[in-house]
Amino acid sequence: MATSVKTVKRRIRSAKNIKQITKAMEMVSASKMRRAQEKALTARPYSQKIREILSDLSGQVDTKRHPMLSQPKSEKGVVGVIIASSDRGLCGALNTNLFRSLEEFKTMVGRERPEEILDFEFITVGKKAREYVLQTGQMLHAEFTNFPERPHFDDVLPIARLAIDGFMSGKFREIFLLYTAFITTLQQEVNFYRLLPIESRKISSSGQQLPKKPYREYIFEPGVEEVIDALLPHYIEIQVFQTILEALASEHSARMVSMRNASDNATEIIADLTLLHNKQRQQAITNEISDLITSRMAVTQEE
Repeated sequence: MATSVKTVKRRIRSAKNIKQITKAMEMVSASKMRRAQEKALTARPYSQKIREILSDLSGQVDTKRHPMLSQPKSEKGVVGVIIASSDRGLCGALNTNLFRSLEEFKTMVGRERPEEILDFEFITVGKKAREYVLQTGQMLHAEFTNFPERPHFDDVLPIARLAIDGFMSGKFREIFLLYTAFITTLQQEVNFYRLLPIESRKISSSGQQLPKKPYREYIFEPGVEEVIDALLPHYIEIQVFQTILEALASEHSARMVSMRNASDNATEIIADLTLLHNKQRQQAITNEISDLITSRMAVTQEE
């Protein structure tokens, strides 16, 4: 019985240590989450507006004016996917849902285009995405890891430039963005949409498409070519930057919730183990009293 009590006490100490760690991680994630959410929500209107404008322009101007607006002509080619995951784990099912949606997306694309030959190559942001691509034997085109907690716009320019150069050179016939969009602290949604060539439809994890809005009339100064040449690269950079912000906000939110659940579970385990420990102590005391009474009765009978 004494050994069992010691074992329970050791488990209680271990559970308390785990609770301290998860509680500290929860507080750190909560602090990072607030900053990441604020930055993602602040940048979101601009990102959505420039996407809306480019969607309108792509339907009004001649797509031959710029290769980023041209639809792929060949049925063969590589589909590039920029996938944004986390560098670290302990964020619940965030990355698992992301990778499950990736496989669903590939299946959906193959079902929609059965006559086309499609190969996928990935530009990964985050160690978890890189590990998944390599473990599943898929083609890794480039990797970006260890992004700062407060990313600057300049930090994403190499990713955007890689996507633009790959599309302009003909390496990629299409480029998609795959990321986890921040909805609320308790809810994140995996989103897909085609980055290049420019289009107005957005594909979510459920396969739904957003309806097109009526076209607006634009006045171009100094001219259509100059505006398009300046706007399209900036659009790509903004969308990639917003993707990173959304992924970071989702990661910190998921990690905070996961650590909170771990702390709550540790509290329940500590309570159960403490109850078990008290029962074992009481049982040990009862056994000792019983032994004393038995011994006393034996001595009394001998007298």
